[in-house]
Amino acid sequence: MPTPSGQYEYYGDIRYINGHITGSDKSDYFEFDPAVFADDDERIYLYSGSGQKSNEEFGHPVVGAFVRELDKDMLTLLTEPKIIMPANEDRAKPNFFEGASMRKINGL
Repeated sequence: MPTPSGQYEYYGDIRYINGHITGSDKSDYFEFDPAVFADDDERIYLYSGSGQKSNEEFGHPVVGAFVRELDKDMLTLLTEPKIIMPANEDRAKPNFFEGASMRKINGL
């Protein structure tokens, strides 16, 4: 019996409808700390990203936080990534660092 601290099984790779596995191409954005959000309309979104340009050493562009819609199987991406907060090394300016955590507050 799985518990919060125990036994997990690999569910699968996140991929686009055409079968492309996200992260398998060097042009795919660098992803870190993913978060899933389901809205009241039963749409599911995957938020992830990184704001640390130093992560580009791993071969993927760092663009900040981005979101894509997931199908109900939670493996198939229905949309291309939309950047919602840019990566910016200047910490005095708005930027995304890591760890998206979405909440619905007052209908938003």
